[in-house]
Amino acid sequence: MLDDLRSMFPTTQNAELAGILGVSQRTMIRKARELGLEKNKTWLLKQWEDNRFLAHCVAKQKGYPGSIKKGEHRGRDNEFKPGHRMADEEKEKQSRSLKASWVKRRFKNIMKKRHGE
Repeated sequence: MLDDLRSMFPTTQNAELAGILGVSQRTMIRKARELGLEKNKTWLLKQWEDNRFLAHCVAKQKGYPGSIKKGEHRGRDNEFKPGHRMADEEKEKQSRSLKASWVKRRFKNIMKKRHGE
C-alpha cells in the first residue's frame, strides 16, 4: 500500500488515489505528509491549466454571466471616472474618521476583556 502511495501520489488526484487505496482522503494525505511526499510541480500546473480551461468553457457556454460587455453600463455612479481624485482635505477627513472609529472599537474591546464580558 505504501509503495502504491509513493509511486502514484505525485501524479494522481487525492480523491482518486484514496479510492484506489481504499482509505479516506484525510488518512491518505496525512500518510503522504508523514512520508514527505509532494505533488509533481509540472503535473500540478497542468491540472490548474485544465481547471481554468474548463471554467472558461463553462462560463462561455453560460454567456459569461456577471461579466460586463463592451459598451454596457451598470450605473454611472459606480463607474471609474478618469481624472477624478480625492482632494487632500477629503483624504485627511476620511483618515481621521477611520482612525477615530478604530480607536473607539479598540477601546470597547479592551474594556470588555478587563470586565470579563
